[in-house]
Amino acid sequence: MKKLMGSLFAIMLGLSVSFSSYALDEINITDTTCEEAGEMNEDELIVLLIWMDGYLSAKEGVVMFDLEVVQALGESMSEYCEENPDDSLLRALKESE
Repeated sequence: MKKLMGSLFAIMLGLSVSFSSYALDEINITDTTCEEAGEMNEDELIVLLIWMDGYLSAKEGVVMFDLEVVQALGESMSEYCEENPDDSLLRALKESE
């Protein structure tokens, strides 16, 4: 479960994501649990986390990408998901805002 997003801070700093190579085709964050997300590979988690940051930014009318905000979101969601593996990613996102 710690794989979920615990190391996302380091990954976001050092990993170059190739969007053409990720296998994440479609995901419903209301149905996907934290535990299921923990089974995703690092590239998929990064893409998903960036999407969730964009979702929150659009909701708040923010038009800037801030890597520190994404990292903080990843850390917060990771902590939440470690303690609540059966909760949906949407619930984790809402609790991590």
